[in-house]
Amino acid sequence: MQKGKYDYDDEVWDVCSPVAKDLIDKLLVPENERLSTREALEHPFLKNSETANTNVLGANHIERLKRFQKAKNFKKAVLTFIASRVTDSEIQKEIEIFRSLDKNKDGYITMLELKAAMQKHHTEQEVEEILKS
Repeated sequence: MQKGKYDYDDEVWDVCSPVAKDLIDKLLVPENERLSTREALEHPFLKNSETANTNVLGANHIERLKRFQKAKNFKKAVLTFIASRVTDSEIQKEIEIFRSLDKNKDGYITMLELKAAMQKHHTEQEVEEILKS
């Protein structure tokens, strides 16, 4: 990938939708051409709940996910990279959202506070599934 060339030849990509591949293609480009965080979150793959079909996960996918879960250092590096790309205005907006969720203003968002906020946009069952994951 260092040369910017990749393909979808591995069997795990057989079940990957064209819209998911489109998002990947728009993220694996030079930084000046890459989608912003906001643009990525607005991409049809992430906006359309129908594309989040978990029935396509096979044993091969599950095994890869387990290996990825163990890659804590990689995860930290990615999160650090993402955090370094956030603008001050985006950070301020996130702080405001955090403060609106932190009802008792103790600097922590409890499960009850989070659940209450999520129930404004999701059903009780959806909230439970999200929190379990």
